[in-house]
Amino acid sequence: MTEPHSPEPAPSWRKELDALRADAAELAAARVELARLELNAAAQLGKRLGTMAACSGLLLTSGLTLLMTQLARFMARQFGGSPAAWTAAFAFLAILVGLLGFGWISRRLHRDFRPLSQTLEELREDARWLREWLGSTEQEN
Repeated sequence: MTEPHSPEPAPSWRKELDALRADAAELAAARVELARLELNAAAQLGKRLGTMAACSGLLLTSGLTLLMTQLARFMARQFGGSPAAWTAAFAFLAILVGLLGFGWISRRLHRDFRPLSQTLEELREDARWLREWLGSTEQEN
């Protein structure tokens, strides 16, 4: 006994399926291009922000050093003690605050900076939809 042979899809279905595959390939290419553009934009933004942060950090460090030195001299005159001891106390305080700030920034970056998360999620949704659609089309044939 021969097994029943499933009929070939009608030509109109083939055309539709080929058109869908072409559209899916075009969509995938567009998503890849979008991901590339997002990466380039994130890299450019990172370069600009990094340069600005470095320059601002240098100015801030220089200004704080001068301010702490003058404040240490003032405190030594007002409350006694050596300017070196006051400078060391202010330096310790500045280092502590700086480390806390860097820790906060680091945690914030790890939590919030996800440059491709939306694009990757859209790609996953597209792939899931295509698998479901193609699976249902194959079951119909």
